[in-house]
Amino acid sequence: MLKVTDVLFNLDKREEIIRKEVEGHLSDFEGVDTKDHIVATYFIHTIESTNIEKSAREIARLQTSGERYTGNGTRLQKSTGYFVDSIPFNGKKTAGLVRIAFPAVNIWDIRHNTIYSSEILHIVAGAVQFDFPKNIDIKLVDISISEEIISAFPGPAFGPKGSRKMAHYGPGIAFGTIGKPKTGLTAEEYALVIAEAAKNPLFLFVKDDENYGVWYKDCPLNERVKKATEAITRAYSSAVSPVLGFPIVPKAIPGP
Repeated sequence: MLKVTDVLFNLDKREEIIRKEVEGHLSDFEGVDTKDHIVATYFIHTIESTNIEKSAREIARLQTSGERYTGNGTRLQKSTGYFVDSIPFNGKKTAGLVRIAFPAVNIWDIRHNTIYSSEILHIVAGAVQFDFPKNIDIKLVDISISEEIISAFPGPAFGPKGSRKMAHYGPGIAFGTIGKPKTGLTAEEYALVIAEAAKNPLFLFVKDDENYGVWYKDCPLNERVKKATEAITRAYSSAVSPVLGFPIVPKAIPGP
């Protein structure tokens, strides 16, 4: 049985024990219906006054509808996550594996008949899971998704091959780097940084750091894209070897 409480403050030893226990028990779960749900498996370690099943039920509820009483066969019930099963690692059931089912309907894009990986990540690994006050620890260890849901992914617009083609990049090893416009740089100053990266033949792409506002005061999206594009164009025209593509990865697209 897991003796995680014995090594609570010995982080290296604790992680080793958890990893071995998780690997040894994941296959003990039976099959689960994932047609209408995304099923996430977590390692949970709770405080003494509760247990992993209670914790999982609360996470399932709070990460979806938030309602305790949903009725049977209602739309509310179909939009509410639920606890599937668990494998406790100790007698008090304060540590072990749990499975939670999250309704795919909650994050399904009905207009385009698809679903997005960012939405899946948010629902299985959001603030509810990692801020839950009765958990000492929680780790996402597995996700089960049906073929129906997987087949709805549109896939990347270009992908690795398309990105190489756009950048006239060969088949060799490619690297990328991150630009940080949130450092007080103006669009013109940021473009100089991008120009230096564009001259490096190892770089296939450079992307903006995502942890900042799209319309960052000193370097807003529209000015940044214009100046960076000009810098890349100049670097490409004078470069002997292939240069990079420059995908912008903003958090939102609306105007300032």
